[in-house]
Amino acid sequence: MSPPVPSLERKLPPGREAMRWLVLANVGVLVLIMVLLVSTLIASRAAHRQRAFDAVDSLARGLERNIEAELARVDFALRLAALASAEPGHPPPAQVLGDLRRLVPQAENLRVLGDSGLAPGQRAAMQAAVPGRLQVAGLRQAGPGDRWVIDLLQRLDRPAGQPDAWVAAELDVRQFERLFSGLGMRGQSAVTLRMSDMALVARQTDPPTPRSGIGSTNVSAQLHAALGRAPREGNFLATTALDGIERASAYRRVGELPMLVLVGMATTDYLATWRNEARLAVGLAMLTLALLAGASWLAYRAWQRADSSRIALERERERLHALLLTASDGLHVLDRSGRLVEFSDSFATLLGRPRAELEGVHVSVWEARYAREQVDRVLRSFRVGERLDFSSVYRRPDGSLVQVDVAAVGVRLDDRDLFYLAARDVTEKKRSVAALQASEAFLDRTGRIAGVGGWDLDLVSGRIRLTAQALRLLDLQDQPADRALTLRRCLRLFLYADRQRLAHALARARLDGHPWDLELPANTPRGRTLWLRCFGEPVAEGGQAVRMIGALQDVSERRARTAELRREQALRAELENQGREQARMLRERSEMLDVMAHEVRQPLNNASAAMQSAVAALKDVGEAVATPRLARAQNVLGQVMARIDNTLAVAALLARPGPIEREDTDIATLVAVAITDMSPADRDRVKVRRETTARTAAMDMSLMRLALRNLLSNALKYSPPGSPVLLRLADSEEPLGLVMDVIDQGAGVEPQLQGRLFERGARGQGHAPGTGHGLGLYIVRRVMELHGGQVQLLSTGAQGTTMRLLVADAPDD
Repeated sequence: MSPPVPSLERKLPPGREAMRWLVLANVGVLVLIMVLLVSTLIASRAAHRQRAFDAVDSLARGLERNIEAELARVDFALRLAALASAEPGHPPPAQVLGDLRRLVPQAENLRVLGDSGLAPGQRAAMQAAVPGRLQVAGLRQAGPGDRWVIDLLQRLDRPAGQPDAWVAAELDVRQFERLFSGLGMRGQSAVTLRMSDMALVARQTDPPTPRSGIGSTNVSAQLHAALGRAPREGNFLATTALDGIERASAYRRVGELPMLVLVGMATTDYLATWRNEARLAVGLAMLTLALLAGASWLAYRAWQRADSSRIALERERERLHALLLTASDGLHVLDRSGRLVEFSDSFATLLGRPRAELEGVHVSVWEARYAREQVDRVLRSFRVGERLDFSSVYRRPDGSLVQVDVAAVGVRLDDRDLFYLAARDVTEKKRSVAALQASEAFLDRTGRIAGVGGWDLDLVSGRIRLTAQALRLLDLQDQPADRALTLRRCLRLFLYADRQRLAHALARARLDGHPWDLELPANTPRGRTLWLRCFGEPVAEGGQAVRMIGALQDVSERRARTAELRREQALRAELENQGREQARMLRERSEMLDVMAHEVRQPLNNASAAMQSAVAALKDVGEAVATPRLARAQNVLGQVMARIDNTLAVAALLARPGPIEREDTDIATLVAVAITDMSPADRDRVKVRRETTARTAAMDMSLMRLALRNLLSNALKYSPPGSPVLLRLADSEEPLGLVMDVIDQGAGVEPQLQGRLFERGARGQGHAPGTGHGLGLYIVRRVMELHGGQVQLLSTGAQGTTMRLLVADAPDD
């Protein structure tokens, strides 16, 4: 252990030496008085200015409260009007508005506005307004006169999906002028109220000035600079832009509203007292010179007290030395060169070195974070009396590192600058903090990946703590650090009925100690709607639940997939029901068509046979009058039967779900039957030319007979009377199959009809009334589609028309 520093005692100089010191002290006092006089006047001027700043700041504070009270009255009326709504978003009754206007006369033109009632510049700002918070829309001139008003609004709490609405009122700026006039400002003082964009709202001076400049944003550069440094409150010295008077001004923001109150005191007013004080100070200086002898005595006494203080300081050094040896922190003393002067045993233990090894060594021996040049630079620039706190790393002889927090202060002893330092080992503390931060970061990452956030509710205070992921899920990551979250605020994210469910679950878990699990929709402050799985369980202390911990999980995607699956299942069931109903209706229609075909065709066939027998009988007896008429009736009856066949065919073909079943059909039989379907007078006009050796083809004979009959009937109908119609049968190479061409000598198909020739209802312009419904060629196309073939208009013109039926071979042929 190093020996204590010996104490030094200073003795007074005897006789003349003491007098010489007193004379020198008197001269020094004289010089000091002059210096003090000048510095005092300067400090006094600054103090007067500071008092002026304090005075205007106090006035500004009072005005801020008065203005807030004035606005609170209007806010009170707006809140009452909002509460008077029958339902959220519905306007209050007119009688309620009238009562509120009488109760709060400051709230002029009290009304309810929709989104369209806002000015374009106000709409974007008002969309972010929070229900229940007063909004200042801005200053504007109301009417052609000099009446200026401020629009105050309260946003109505409306359900999601409904248009926004506000309760609005006007506040005349004369209310502020009357408020300012009661201050009794004297001299050239001024009181001003401005909006956050510096627009002038009201101004009061002494003497009063005419109302002018309202709405002006002309302010000094010093005010802009002060607002840039301190937006809420501050002071500045500047020449007022409106009247050119220099004032010490203070400003304050009115609560959370975009309004600024300024109070200014003219320099000439607050320095009037200082001028009187300056004259008094000069007189006092003269008096002080007369009392210089007394000052010498006081100096002598001060000298004695200084010596006593030095002795006390030496004793304090001895006590400090004892503290160095016993303190738990690593206390040590350095000189300007960085050499170790004194240190405690705990410091040697901290470094893991014996005391003898540390005597007089440089700080760089154990300093591991900062280079020697950095340390020397800090020691040279360190001022006496200055305190410095920093963190560092010390190196032990075995190479291990110790993290420390260091506090240092500079003192001057015996004309020597020393630095007292206290080093505390924080290695374990920082290691624990780092591990805790890593654990929290790991939990945050896993929670973000899994979409799960945690929460911790204090059942006593109602405060709730959310993890970072939970804050992100609820869009509360911008939550101010100084604003604690409460259970009531978190419950407002849910609908009323869901809040009741949550509150009931919490209360029940608190009583019976069982966990709970709910899935509820939530509306975040940013307007997002998501489904949350909320689950938690109580934590008991002493047999009573004091906390509730749990987690939040975003299950919106799963809920959406489940809802989509349910919709698909419902749609599928509905489609299946519709399919079964459609199949039933098709069966009923098919049965009705079969009945119709039997009930209608059979009598017609019987009538046709009877007519045919009658014609034959009349011919045998030589009847020349009735025979032609019966033949015409038989022809008409054949046309009726053909039309009925087409109509029934269309119904049957439309009802078919897909391809038909084919059977081997004799081609010659098909052609013969189709020709027989023609009227007896036209049968001989059909000429058949075979260019194929095939005898059969895979087809549905009844449908193909109908298609071929319709083509032949059209060809005979639109050809000149007595002209032949050629039916040519040939083979098709690509694709393999049978080709049947029907060639007539008619005038051809009209150009405007060619593109839709095979559509349902297609007929030319020259057709006779009552000659059909345009079903013949449509039936042909549909029959060929069911056979996997096609019908084509090969050629048409004045020389005649050629229609082709292509019956492709069945796929298994």
